[in-house]
Formats: sequence, C-alpha cells, structure tokens
Amino acid sequence: MSYEFATNFKKVPNESEDSIIRNVNLLISYLDLLLEQDYGSGDLKKFVNEILNYLKKLLNRFRSNLDEEIDYHSWIARNTYELFVLTKYGLQSHEKVSEVILTAVDDYRDIRKKLFKDSEPVEEDVDRVEFLSSMEKLDSIIDEHEIDIEKWKSTGQMANETDLNFEHGIIFKLTSKYVHPTSLFLFGNKNFVQGKDSKKAIFSSTQWYAAKLITYMPNRIEELKSAT
Repeated sequence: MSYEFATNFKKVPNESEDSIIRNVNLLISYLDLLLEQDYGSGDLKKFVNEILNYLKKLLNRFRSNLDEEIDYHSWIARNTYELFVLTKYGLQSHEKVSEVILTAVDDYRDIRKKLFKDSEPVEEDVDRVEFLSSMEKLDSIIDEHEIDIEKWKSTGQMANETDLNFEHGIIFKLTSKYVHPTSLFLFGNKNFVQGKDSKKAIFSSTQWYAAKLITYMPNRIEELKSAT
C-alpha cells in the first residue's frame, strides 16, 4: 500500500519548514482516518484510541514549534519512538493488549509505595485519602478475580521482545544526549549540539516513527481480527 506521507527515512523532509509541515499534515490526516475506524468496545479500542490520540498530540506539538531548541524536539522524537515500541509490544495479541493496559496498576502501586509508604493520610488531605481508598478497592477487585498484573517493562525490554534492539540503540543513544543535561548538551560545541545536522536527524526521527506506527497498526489489527 502506498501512502502520501514519507515512509522511507531518507525521504523524510527535515530541512524545509513547508515540506515538514506538509508531511506532518498528511500524517495527522491519516491519524484522523484511523481514529474514525471501529475497534469495538473493549481493550483494543482503548489501546488504539489512546495511542493514536497521543501521537496526534505529539505531531501537533512538533508542527507548531519547529523553532524550539533540540531538547524540546528530542523529547517528542523519543516519545514517538516509545509509542511505536509500545504499539508493537501490545499488539502481539489481544491478551497482550489487555496486559499492557493493566500494567497501569503496577504504576499506581509504585506511586503508592514511593509516596505513601509508612504514612497515614490525615482527613484534611482529601486527595491522598481518595487515592489510597481507590487503591484498596482496586487491590480487592484484582485479588477477588485473581488477575495477573504484568510488571512494568522499560522501552528497552519491550524493544528486545519486538526485534527493535538495533533501532533502540540508535534512537535512545541519540535522544539521550539531548533530553538530559548531559555534558555534551551543557558544555559541547553549540554549533554542533544546536546545529542543523543534529536537528535534521531529530526531525526525521519524529516523522519516521510516526509513519512506522501509522502503517503498522491497521495491518496488525487486521491480523489480530483474523486470528480470532
């Protein structure tokens, strides 16, 4: 199937603002088409819609802030890549889709452990009381139905399970130099760090991983439907 937006990394526009905006507009238009599709009413619908809506938000931020510095755009590129990995990981099966969604429970538990360990909420602290009360109810439901909660996995672990190790090494190494206060970012040659070539690589990555996600998702969903 052919697409109007760029699907080859070397052909992704990364210099001309007009070309970049044109390509991103096409990506967003295709996202809107995907969001109009019927994905049922269960976990698959929630999984797909949340991912597509977040990707659309990332692309809108990217398109509207092309003049921002490289750390801003590196975060967008990294999140777009992580979203693609999560998509491939989750769409391995219907069961995996549900497992990924339920992984949020592990995150909730981690927050409870880190923020509220060995502390009793006072009545005036309404937010804390409500959170801990909700967690108790959630734990009860999980125990009652004997639901297995998958432990949170890093993007690197998910990449390893979806044959994306090579790409992971490249994009994580590249974006890590700019999304953290590394020595390179703080003290390196600004003509390189904030230079045209560095920004072009980041711009290409955002659009390319968005395209990869958009082209992968519908085909994989059809495969899942055929397997049931």
